[in-house]
Amino acid sequence: MILQGIIASVAIGFATIKMWWYKVAAIFGARKPVIEEETDDD
Repeated sequence: MILQGIIASVAIGFATIKMWWYKVAAIFGARKPVIEEETDDD
């Protein structure tokens, strides 16, 4: 019983971290400067 509770807690913890990681990565990813390439239309 106790072992099942520990395993379930770890699994829920990893799932929560995974969900929050994508949100945090999206926040920091949006702040990266966008490098625009120059195109010559000559």
